[in-house]
Amino acid sequence: MQPVTAGGGSLTDDDALDDLDQRLTFLRSELYRLRLAAGEPSLRSVAQKTGWSRATVSRIFTCDALPTWAPLEAVVTHLGGDATRFRQLWMACKSIDIPVPPVAPTLPATPDVPPQQHPPVVPSQRPPRRNMVALSAAGMAVVATALIATFWMAGHHPDSATGQPTSSRPAATVARIVTTIPVGKRPEAVAVDPTSRTIYTVNYGDGTVSVIDARKQAVVATIPVGSGPAGVALDPASHTAVVTNNRDDTATIIDTAHNAVVASVKVGTNPWGVAIDPTDRSAYVANMWDYSVSVVNIDNHTVTATIPVGKNPYGIAIDHASHTAYVANSSDGTVSVIDTLTRAVEATIPVGNDPRGVAIDTAHHTAFVTHEAEGTVTVVDLATRRPAAKLHVGNSPFGVTVDRGYHTAYTANHDSSLTVIDTETLVVTGAIQVGKETFSVDVDPVTHTVYTANDDNTVSVIAPSQP
Repeated sequence: MQPVTAGGGSLTDDDALDDLDQRLTFLRSELYRLRLAAGEPSLRSVAQKTGWSRATVSRIFTCDALPTWAPLEAVVTHLGGDATRFRQLWMACKSIDIPVPPVAPTLPATPDVPPQQHPPVVPSQRPPRRNMVALSAAGMAVVATALIATFWMAGHHPDSATGQPTSSRPAATVARIVTTIPVGKRPEAVAVDPTSRTIYTVNYGDGTVSVIDARKQAVVATIPVGSGPAGVALDPASHTAVVTNNRDDTATIIDTAHNAVVASVKVGTNPWGVAIDPTDRSAYVANMWDYSVSVVNIDNHTVTATIPVGKNPYGIAIDHASHTAYVANSSDGTVSVIDTLTRAVEATIPVGNDPRGVAIDTAHHTAFVTHEAEGTVTVVDLATRRPAAKLHVGNSPFGVTVDRGYHTAYTANHDSSLTVIDTETLVVTGAIQVGKETFSVDVDPVTHTVYTANDDNTVSVIAPSQP
């Protein structure tokens, strides 16, 4: 019997015949893999190339309902997929009497995306920020479907030619806070699996991972892990999560299809950030106190390399196309550039005081690095490996994520806001008031829904307006 992997777990053909919803989940998962292999083009780009509307293309990737074949075929063909195989899978979603095709072989590597050059930006000078004052969220209730207007962060982005703040103000956009979801104690990080519509938070205060079903908007499982979990990374294709445990110096490997821990691996001292390179089935773990990165094979559960980096590494992100990892070293103001093929540091980029989070924008070949002490974000040109811009954002930003389809970056700030950055113009376009002190943020690249892990033991679900 040919096994079929469908978002929520493994099933046989006989099982799949009885559940059309699981077949639709499998179709969405295969479309997501195809889009990743094609360089994760934006919905706008796919719509322009195929001749179908952006709304139609969005519905195809979301797969809330079975799309019609003509636009699906156009999208699959444009992305370089096997139209015959996807036709069979599409037909299997229409009738339980039609067998499900086997899982596709490994897709080709993502092609390199030509870098987009940005003019150098001279950061404006501003006095250092005061130490953050914790804001109590007690007694505050966020009403479901409340409308929160984003506002312009006036004077925070200098003109690239003059170094002075720009005077233009974009029109306000609207973000909708859909709901808040109770999770475990002190969620430190959040990650989204777009193929299964699942969100994971690692809860530092109680040593657990909360598993959230995005459709139900509720926690459907709680997984005990190590002591002081601080970071999480996902590989949706293999249904794997890796969690760093800050207090016991381990990495927990989770089978997300069954919400089960499969291994605990000893890494360096005080691990924090983690990222997965699916091409070599390895997790890269930043060890704060060892000034190193542990490379963990997620199949045989062993540390295969330890790479020295800068002082007190926190965040880490991987550009899969170039086989490169970027590590933010908080105590020496640098980003270490690791070649994941040779497992060696090939460059060190000075970025400024107290870098914490890192996110890669493959569409523009840039990295966004948050500076918690400065309240800024450095944009690094990955082609030249030099800073291209420095943007003032909210108070004490830490987490950062990029929505490539909407050309937007979000930073999670301790002043209860998300800063919104246009990744094409490198302009801060506004901020979303979450109403809760937030530490981490991630975005679903298919639905564009934003999720924040909050200090009051909740996750906020935010639906931004289309750009």
